[in-house]
Amino acid sequence: MTTQQTIICGIKHLLYKHDFLVVPGFGGFVLKSSPSRFHANGMILPPMKTVGFNLRLQLDDGILRSWLSEKLMCDPTLASLHLKDFSDYCNTLLRARKRFDMPEIGLFYLNLEGQISFEPLILQNYQTESFGLQPVSANRLIVESPVSSERSLKFEDRPAVIPTPHPQRSRVYIASLALLALFVALTALVLNQKVNGPILATLFNRSTTGTYQKMEYPPLALKSMTSQEVGYTSDHSGIAILNCGDLSVAVSVSPQVSVAPGHLNTSTGKYELVAGCFGVKANAEKMVRKLTEEGMKATISARKQKGMYVVTAGSFNDADSAQQAKARHNHLLKHCWIRTRE
Repeated sequence: MTTQQTIICGIKHLLYKHDFLVVPGFGGFVLKSSPSRFHANGMILPPMKTVGFNLRLQLDDGILRSWLSEKLMCDPTLASLHLKDFSDYCNTLLRARKRFDMPEIGLFYLNLEGQISFEPLILQNYQTESFGLQPVSANRLIVESPVSSERSLKFEDRPAVIPTPHPQRSRVYIASLALLALFVALTALVLNQKVNGPILATLFNRSTTGTYQKMEYPPLALKSMTSQEVGYTSDHSGIAILNCGDLSVAVSVSPQVSVAPGHLNTSTGKYELVAGCFGVKANAEKMVRKLTEEGMKATISARKQKGMYVVTAGSFNDADSAQQAKARHNHLLKHCWIRTRE
């Protein structure tokens, strides 16, 4: 089995355990859950997890690299080189043949705009709880209502009579409706005493004209004023929603992120053990306190990715020390990965 075939088998194996899987330099696979449903082809499908592909997921999460390193019993650096060669192989194959098939996963192809598109296998289910459940064929039943033959014959013997409106009667109805509408309009005009002006004065012999009288209101007084500090989280465009009691206000904030000096990671190790990324500073500091109580040197990395707070659990000079620390703290950090400083 070649290295490319081994990586494809690893992708299929890891999709049963993870909802997100990134192939560095190529893209990321994302699983989407769906309940049991009735398909258009007359099949009842069990609860499923179907795979999709996102070309923008390029940052290595370390899952596929760690699996390949254990599978080939090689150094993580060598495993990263194998993944880079696999990404180049997929992109080259797509440019040459316009399509690339991953067995039991799906089909990659170039669309009319030259962008990579992905078409998954419809019946491929990655939800382990539904293992062994197959689609069930269910044909729709057509219920026909019984019709009495005797009653149908009676209707057939009776001649069809289509009523036709009388033209003179229709003109009388239209004239009556027009007179009624005119009477209602005149009645409303007479009873409306709030509008005064030259038109009504001419019609009803009145000399009064409408005037505007300014209303006087007492001045407003501020009874109380309170201030509070409101936390917020901005999105990718720098828009944050501030919740002040019952009032929600959308404001534009600066996308830059500030980190408390006491939590900055100033170490110079080449490899970092990343415990997690957080969009809220308080959550990142809470993670740092939790790992510190467990005896780990947890800090917030001075390098931020896309405005996220990156919590690291140690800095190391070589990859072996980082792998040993990851294995040692696997019971606390199940989804940690190793990042290389640039």
